[in-house]
Amino acid sequence: MYVQLSLCRRLVLFASALLLFGSCSDSDDSAAEQPLSFQVSVSDATMTGATVTVDPSGEGTYYVSVDNRAEVDALCATDEEYIAMKLDFIRVMAGVNKLSVEEYLRRELRSGRSVIQETDLYYDTEYCVGVFGLDADGTVTTGLARSYFRTETFAPSAECQFIIQEVACTASSIEVEVGASDASVRYYASVMSADEFSSYDTVNEAVSDIIFSAELFDDVDWSDPSYTHTGRNRLLFEGLEASTEYVVIVFGISSEGEQTTEAATATFSTTAA
Repeated sequence: MYVQLSLCRRLVLFASALLLFGSCSDSDDSAAEQPLSFQVSVSDATMTGATVTVDPSGEGTYYVSVDNRAEVDALCATDEEYIAMKLDFIRVMAGVNKLSVEEYLRRELRSGRSVIQETDLYYDTEYCVGVFGLDADGTVTTGLARSYFRTETFAPSAECQFIIQEVACTASSIEVEVGASDASVRYYASVMSADEFSSYDTVNEAVSDIIFSAELFDDVDWSDPSYTHTGRNRLLFEGLEASTEYVVIVFGISSEGEQTTEAATATFSTTAA
C-alpha cells in the first residue's frame, strides 16, 4: 500500500509551525523568572534515540519538548518565541485530542525528576531539549532551559547489498524482485513517488521516515518476521498512480526497528491508464 511520507516525521512541530508566524511576532506570553530552575542532561544517544533527564531545583510542574534544532532555530530566535510556539502547540494538540488545555496539560506536565526515553529520532542530527515551568492552567512560571545533543552517525551493522529488478509495471502497481547478498539479513521494502523522494537530502533520511510511518500508521512490529523479508523475494506495490515515476527503497532492519544496512534504491514508472 503506497503511503505518503514526506510530512510524517514533522508531526512534533507541524501544529506549531501553522500558528508560529502569528505568535512569534507578538508573543505576549512572556516567561516570568522564578526561583525554580532545571538541570537538563542527555545520555545514551544512539542513531535513533537518547535518554533525557530533567532535575528541577524545587517543586512545581514543567513542560519538556525535544525538537530538531535546525527547525527550532529557523522558527524562533528567542526564548520567548520558543515558549509562545509551544503554548500554541499545546492549544492545538488539546483541540486535536478533544480536551481542554487544562485536561491536556494534566496529562503532559511533569514534576520532580524525569527520565525520558526519546525514540524515532533522525541519525546524525542535532536536537534541542526545551524545558520551562508551566501550570495546568497554562501559566508560564519560569524561563526556558535548553540543552543540545546530537544523535550518532549512521553506521551499518550488517554488510549486505541488495538488487532490485523489475518484474512488471501496470497503471496502478509495480512488482519487483529483490535479492540480498546475505540471506540472514532481514530487510524491509517501501515505495514512494520520485518527487517525494527528491525532497530528502539523503536516502537514509527517507528510510527514517519510512520506519517512523510504518510504526505509526501500520503498527509494524519489527520483531515479527512477517513484516520483513530475507533472501530473494518478489514484492508487489499496489494502489499507485498511472504514468508516475516511483522509487523502491530496500534496507536492512533490526528487530528493534533500527536500520542495519545501507539502503538500495531503484526507479520505475507505472504505465498509462
